Amino acid sequence: MTIQSLIDLPEDYTKVLLRIRDYGEEDVVGLAERLDMNQARLAHIIKALKHKGLILVSSATYEDACIRLSVKGQKLTNYLNPNDTRTPMYIQLLWYG
Repeated sequence: MTIQSLIDLPEDYTKVLLRIRDYGEEDVVGLAERLDMNQARLAHIIKALKHKGLILVSSATYEDACIRLSVKGQKLTNYLNPNDTRTPMYIQLLWYG
């Protein structure tokens, strides 16, 4: 069965996913510093990406959390172009289930 999904990712969301894809598991505080992003903004992005099933968070507390891509997130980032992070980014994917 094929399910077609439309995923809308703003520029900041895309940057977070690409950073995790390129450098592996990240801690939240370090990720905010490396992306030069406000920690409150990053917390919002993490919550949204987790809700979309694109990332996995290893801890319940923000300060101790490590983030990695889920299988769905890994598949999605294969379609992302790191040189094209316009807002918004629309990606049409076929998910097989």
